[in-house]
Amino acid sequence: VSGHWNAGCVQTKLKNYVLEYQEGYYHSKNECMFCDHLQGPFVTKTNLLQLDESLPDEVVFEDWFLHVVQDGALIMACPDAMYFSRQYHSYSKRSDKTVWIPLAKKWELNRVLLPQGVKHSFSCQDISFNCANFKKSRLLPVCCQELYEEAVSFFQKFADARNISFELDSGSVLGGVKFNGLIPWDIDGDFFVFSKDIPIFNKKETIEYFKKRGYNLIKYESPKPNRKLYDSFNGYVNIVFGGFNIEVYETGWPSMSNSVYLPQELRNHDTFTKANVGGNWIDTKFSPGLYARNRYGREILKHSQSWRKVGLQHSYADYDPGSFEPCENPMHHACLQSFPGDGNIP
Repeated sequence: VSGHWNAGCVQTKLKNYVLEYQEGYYHSKNECMFCDHLQGPFVTKTNLLQLDESLPDEVVFEDWFLHVVQDGALIMACPDAMYFSRQYHSYSKRSDKTVWIPLAKKWELNRVLLPQGVKHSFSCQDISFNCANFKKSRLLPVCCQELYEEAVSFFQKFADARNISFELDSGSVLGGVKFNGLIPWDIDGDFFVFSKDIPIFNKKETIEYFKKRGYNLIKYESPKPNRKLYDSFNGYVNIVFGGFNIEVYETGWPSMSNSVYLPQELRNHDTFTKANVGGNWIDTKFSPGLYARNRYGREILKHSQSWRKVGLQHSYADYDPGSFEPCENPMHHACLQSFPGDGNIP
């Protein structure tokens, strides 16, 4: 023993791939604090004490307390039952994120937040998560959103270096308007480029350039010859990475929206409208909010899942926003139905 005492009452918040610990209590009864996690010795019923011994010693009780809370059992700390304590694993849990990785894999965590500002972050690779496997009734993991942000930034730099004009389109524009990035339950990204620029994505050197940086170019379709001026798009390429993808379409218009609708003095590529996507400024429609309003109709700031998920015939259908479909596992920390159907702060 070391003679160091504390009440040992900790609250946990498990939401949207983030596990946060906070010392303290909100409620008490009979001189005992209601807690989510205990730092010191405790007494429990034998039938509750079922430990996952495949986990490292450092986090085996973190896992157990998460299950106890999820099952609805009450946990209390009674500070008058004073004890001496020594947290043998406290230093490693704060300084070494690798001890958390088995728990992060089990619970699908991208962040663990500890008291005093300690933060551990886990990539999709760290927790062996493939973004293609996420459930459509859940929020997309934080690490998948980060992969998208990196891909969009990469594409912007690639396009700038080769004088390729492009714009975010459809749901990617709406994501920029509502979330400064990807809609957290989106299924892909959407870009438009000119017909003349589509063939560059079928060149061997471009394919190799993307592949070396973790991006695969697949399902290439070349623009059809002798097409009418405003025919719908037909040139296409799909950028695949980490189980997620960005669809790049040929625009059926002779100009990007920025070249047509911006004031004359702003119709240069350097002054095209850009949207903040995860801290990166990315070319988008000339007026993202107006485009999104015209594209998706009423109440666009409220939320709806993909037209495929809610049973609509196509993406131009009339959405009924403001709520989410039920989850196959309502207890999962990223279940969409546990989030409000409005606002971007939650």
